[in-house]
Amino acid sequence: MPQEYQTTKNNQFLLPDEAYRRTISTIRDYDRRKEQYENLPSDNGAVGFVKASNGSDTTDNTQKMGIIRAEISREIEAVDQAMEIVPETYRSEILRNILFPRTGYNGYAHRNTYHYWKRKFIYMTAENLNLI
Repeated sequence: MPQEYQTTKNNQFLLPDEAYRRTISTIRDYDRRKEQYENLPSDNGAVGFVKASNGSDTTDNTQKMGIIRAEISREIEAVDQAMEIVPETYRSEILRNILFPRTGYNGYAHRNTYHYWKRKFIYMTAENLNLI
């Protein structure tokens, strides 16, 4: 897959490289994480810790699944909240451009308009993920 890069000139939504790459990978992984979240078993109210005989606390599967559900839910919400900022007419083209880099925009707006909203979407997703 081609390397994703962000423009640095006149970019008010400039992110550190690590945060940018992590945000892009989270956005690209959105569909898989959403499916994974829907397929996780729901918690059944079991006890979170089991006391071992040697005195150490060991976590059970319910707590592990709760932590996984919370992390996946946080990532899904971060992308969803950032997508709400983007006007609806640009959303599908921006997502397509992030999922499949180096593809043009098929919409009616100018290329610079799509780039502005793409940068803002990525920045707001990073902000929602607490990466900046």
